[in-house]
Amino acid sequence: MSPRRHEGRPGPVGTGSRGTRVIGLAALASLALLALYGLVISPPDVEMADNVRIMYVHVPSATYLYLGCFITTVASAMWLWKRTPGWDALAEAGAEVGKLPRGERRGNRLLDRDHSHAL
Repeated sequence: MSPRRHEGRPGPVGTGSRGTRVIGLAALASLALLALYGLVISPPDVEMADNVRIMYVHVPSATYLYLGCFITTVASAMWLWKRTPGWDALAEAGAEVGKLPRGERRGNRLLDRDHSHAL
């Protein structure tokens, strides 16, 4: 039996489509190619030898961190202005993007608490 919503009307089963699957597979293939080129095929640097390879991880990680902070800042400002749940969700998603490069995948106990009573 398919999932239903709103008085018996059929709802979407998932958010994936053929296009998003193709894009996802292309992204995974390009990441594998990037890792192969960056860690195996590319020659060592003249001065730093193999130590330069940390830049292949560090620079994209810092970029994602700054991108996540920027998204969180803009979305939070928009939430303060418009007070719509979409901006709040985008701010939270931006914070998640900013946490990934630092390896923080577990939730913060302080942030996991329900603060809806404070609004």
